[in-house]
Amino acid sequence: MGEKLRKFMQGRNGYDALSRCLLWVSVAMLLLALITSRVLNGALSSAFWVLALAALAFSYFRILSRKVYNRQAENAKYQRVVGQLKVLLSGAKGRWRDRKTHKYFRCPECRTQLRVPRNKGKIRITCKKCGARFERTT
Repeated sequence: MGEKLRKFMQGRNGYDALSRCLLWVSVAMLLLALITSRVLNGALSSAFWVLALAALAFSYFRILSRKVYNRQAENAKYQRVVGQLKVLLSGAKGRWRDRKTHKYFRCPECRTQLRVPRNKGKIRITCKKCGARFERTT
């Protein structure tokens, strides 16, 4: 059985990060469809069912596709977007953690985000990236 499956999947894209995400999205949509069918009994439940089936079908299409180069390009775009979101969220997490001890400003020249200590009064801030100087109250 394993050999037949291996031969069948040879030359196909297979299971990657985007396919995994699409499968989880379809599971979430199915759960929302079940919840809304109990509560609302309407078109919203049907819409969730349709979206879940579309995500599931697209995921299996990607897994079984023989156009590996195209699927890898799609997965690379997905990985880039997810990576950017992770960077944004980790930065927001750090800003939230430091909110009592530091204040954040943007450089007026290069828009770099700068962290300065709180409660120092009016201070002159020098951007480490471009060297621009500006004054702000902390």
